[in-house]
Amino acid sequence: MASPIISGLEQTTPAQASVIMLFFPAAVVVARTTGVGNGAPINFFETFPIVSQDSMTGRGLPASVGTPKMLVVANEPPNQLGAVLFDLDGTLIDTVDLIHSSFDQAVRQVLGKNLTRAELLQNMGRPLAFQMQVFSPDHVEELLEAYNEHNLGEHDKHIRAYPGVLDVLNLLKVDHGLPLAIVTSKKRDLCLRGLELTRIDGFFDVVVAMEDTVQHKPKAEPVLKALEELGQEAARAIFVGDSPFDIEAGKQAGTRTAAALWGPFEPQQLRALGPDFEAQNMRELYSLLFD
Repeated sequence: MASPIISGLEQTTPAQASVIMLFFPAAVVVARTTGVGNGAPINFFETFPIVSQDSMTGRGLPASVGTPKMLVVANEPPNQLGAVLFDLDGTLIDTVDLIHSSFDQAVRQVLGKNLTRAELLQNMGRPLAFQMQVFSPDHVEELLEAYNEHNLGEHDKHIRAYPGVLDVLNLLKVDHGLPLAIVTSKKRDLCLRGLELTRIDGFFDVVVAMEDTVQHKPKAEPVLKALEELGQEAARAIFVGDSPFDIEAGKQAGTRTAAALWGPFEPQQLRALGPDFEAQNMRELYSLLFD
């Protein structure tokens, strides 16, 4: 019987397209070329059969069958997927509007400034104190106090999992038995509360929060700590995140990286870091990792 031919999604240029494809054990790695010129990016993807539904949206989910796959680049040896690491806010749970309103309230109250949404969220994904230093090094404590007063008062009313998160996590954990981890710059208590409120807390073997490391994203330390606690090698893991800081941290740690394009950052900001994968939603992410 002939080996199956597999296709996947990858941002590349025509010159690179002939050496970059996705790997399946016992599968044929196919080099694709195209007539697209001028260095334009190419997207490859295959639509998989729909056999289940997202419990939140009723939309179809890919079949929960197949073998984990990883990217093969040039002469690198293939590595089967062994673990999936996720950022939290903007990736698994939608707190973006809450974070925006909390920053807006703090900056208006303490500094008397009206900043744009992009300005307020430009460092989302880094520790909160660092973000306040960017706004005003001399008013960090006052900004934190104003932010937390608003955020904690509104938190439970304005938090939800993104569509597809619950079902895709279930497929990864239950159907495929993959170790899962959270790598966040958020404080542990609020991180765990968010996981509990969105009913996804039971899926994760490891949570690395702000207090757990000296260095934070975009440095590699939080990702490396999660891998150490999972007992997994970086080469067999993928880190999924919505911010440039997630992509950079994953790359520094040696994992594959996937850009979650459903977060607050513009796609070009994430593509500039060269993630190995990109996805528009959790269902597409799952299809990239599994047949």
